Amino acid sequence: MSETPIPASSQAWSQYWSAGRLSSCPGPDDSNYQGEMAACWHDFFKLRPVRSRVLDIACGNGALLLLVRQFAEQQQAQWLLHGVDRAAVQVIAQLRDADARMLSGIDMHELPYANGSFDVVCSQYGIEYGRFPDNLHEAMRVLKSGGSFQFIVHDADSTIAQRVQLQLQQIDLLQMQWQLFDKLHNMLETELTKDFSRMKQRFDEAAGAAFNYMRDAQRQAQDISLIEQTLQQLGGIWQLRGQHGLESSLTACTQAQLATQSLARRLLDQQQAMLDRQQVDDWLQFLRSYDAASTLQALHSGGHALGWVLRGNDRI
Repeated sequence: MSETPIPASSQAWSQYWSAGRLSSCPGPDDSNYQGEMAACWHDFFKLRPVRSRVLDIACGNGALLLLVRQFAEQQQAQWLLHGVDRAAVQVIAQLRDADARMLSGIDMHELPYANGSFDVVCSQYGIEYGRFPDNLHEAMRVLKSGGSFQFIVHDADSTIAQRVQLQLQQIDLLQMQWQLFDKLHNMLETELTKDFSRMKQRFDEAAGAAFNYMRDAQRQAQDISLIEQTLQQLGGIWQLRGQHGLESSLTACTQAQLATQSLARRLLDQQQAMLDRQQVDDWLQFLRSYDAASTLQALHSGGHALGWVLRGNDRI
């Protein structure tokens, strides 16, 4: 089956992956392949047969596949790695060979594989973006009878979920309450007119409100990197307006606003993908119809929730 065009709803993720990122999490220190997360995957894959076909659903740029490749080298295993994602993803250099194949534009509810194609089906912060239970039914369809699966999914009570909520609130402040992008745009357009003083005053007042917010948030030990980076970006556009010219400066302002809107779409996707305990119990019940011994555990690091781990057919 050929790859399908990237849906409009996935353009924000396509743009995100185009920068070469591995992690889908919003914070600068988040990683999908270190610490407790990596240990959980290692515990799972060390039991897999040395010859296995592996499918990673919603693979992004291949963070999990890269980790699995490293495990395969350590264990001298010959695993054929496949990854699919609805967005346009970038195949990183370490996965550009005959043992790893990644496809963009693939709907997880209509996987382009025959029944029982894989020995292992897995996903990390990915399969929960699909439609339950169709997402799990399709994953189980392509899994061989007796094959193994593990899904690490978002926890609605995790620190990741809290950060997503905070950043969505901050984006709303930037765009709706303070209207910093629009006010910079107006200030650039009116610099040589009689309206400039009024426009500059409005921008300065909005920027002042943003600085006050950052000061108060710092006292509460909240992450202010998004607002700080936005103010620096807009300040740079203003300072370099003479060098770049009006049209280029206006374009840069518009692009900054579009990038923030794209971030908001991704964060909303993440927020909607978070699973509470009732939902993850429903997932477990469904998976136990395929493997009665399927298990559920909470994944933590440093006392903070990272996600839920759903595992089945956990044997060689």
